[in-house]
Amino acid sequence: MELLFNDKSSILIKTRDCLAWSEVHKIYRHLQHIDIPFKAWDYPSYTSQHSFKSLVDKLAHFGKLLDIDIDISRCLRLDQTYYNLIHKIYEDNYNGNPTWLDFHEHIHICEQKNPKISSIYRQDWREQAGPLIKKINKDLYTDLTTKINAGDVFTQWAELGKPPCQYWKDSEPNNIKRICELAKPWDNFNPVLCVAMQDIDLLDNIDDNGFNEWWKLYENDWCRHWGIKKWSIEDMYGVLVYGTVDNIALLNYNLMNNISPVRISL
Repeated sequence: MELLFNDKSSILIKTRDCLAWSEVHKIYRHLQHIDIPFKAWDYPSYTSQHSFKSLVDKLAHFGKLLDIDIDISRCLRLDQTYYNLIHKIYEDNYNGNPTWLDFHEHIHICEQKNPKISSIYRQDWREQAGPLIKKINKDLYTDLTTKINAGDVFTQWAELGKPPCQYWKDSEPNNIKRICELAKPWDNFNPVLCVAMQDIDLLDNIDDNGFNEWWKLYENDWCRHWGIKKWSIEDMYGVLVYGTVDNIALLNYNLMNNISPVRISL
C-alpha cells in the first residue's frame, strides 16, 4: 500500500500477513478512492505551533459555529468538570455535521494542554469512513500490543467515548450506568491509520495509580454490559500493528513541512 502526498511524493507501507491487515484491507479497498479529509490539526506539530490560549480560542470558534458558548476562562483553568460537560454536549448532539468533529477534536487538544510534538502520526477518515465502520472481530483482542517500533503502521481504538482509565482520570461520575455509556472498549473497527514516529511504549505516560482499585468495583458489570471477558489497562491502550513504512525520514519531513497526505493506494 502507498501513502500519496500533495507534492506527488509517496511512501510505501509494507503490510503484514495478519488478521489486522485482513480486516483493514477490506475497508481500505473502498477508502483508496476517497481523498483523505486532512486537517491542520492532523500535523503532529499542530499543538506545539499554537499557544494554549489560541487553541482554546479555536475551540470557542467551533463552538460558536454550533451555537455553543464556550467559557474560555474555565477552559484555560483546565476545569475538567467543564470539559466533561462540553464532552456531554457533543455526545448528545453529534449529528454527522463535520463541525462537531472539529469541535470534539479541540476539546481533547485543549484538555490535554500538550505542547509536545506527537510521537504518532494519526490519520482519520472521519465521517468519510462512517458507512464502512463495523463491529470489531474480537479475535483481534489477542493481537493488541502497547509496545511499537518506529515506522510501525497500526490502527487503534477510536470510539466516541473514553477508555475506562481516562474516564477515571477525568473524575467522571462513579455510576455504572454512566460508565457503560461513556467508557468504551474497542467495539467498532474504525480504519484509523497511525504511524509510530519513534519507538513507543504506550503505557509509559499513563498514570494508573489508584485506577486498578477503582476498576475492580466496576469491571465485571462493565464487561458484562459490553459482552467481553476482561478489559485491562493493556487492552485499553493496545494497538493493532499491520505494517511498516519504508521511509520514516520522508514521512517526518513531509509532516514537518506541511506536506499533507491526499490518498492511499493499494
